[in-house]
Amino acid sequence: MAVVAVAVHAAIIAINEAVDRCVPAMTLNCLLNPVAHMSNVIDVLSEDYQAMLFDAKQIKKEIAFNKVTFTASCTGSGPDLQKILGQT
Repeated sequence: MAVVAVAVHAAIIAINEAVDRCVPAMTLNCLLNPVAHMSNVIDVLSEDYQAMLFDAKQIKKEIAFNKVTFTASCTGSGPDLQKILGQT
């Protein structure tokens, strides 16, 4: 694996770990890391990013385990992913 790819992979791991810890400031910091190649990240949306990414990870896990429920939420105030995914 090329050095750049290794760095990007490490940045993604850091984002995932921050999301799992439910700390919006940490998640934002990881998203702003230039190595992550994220653009248009807006500081004031850190709680929204946290909630959306946490909920998306939970949905991904549930789909992997063939579950249908979408009840997990880090903050309880994130966007409704069920509506976004058309699974209401």
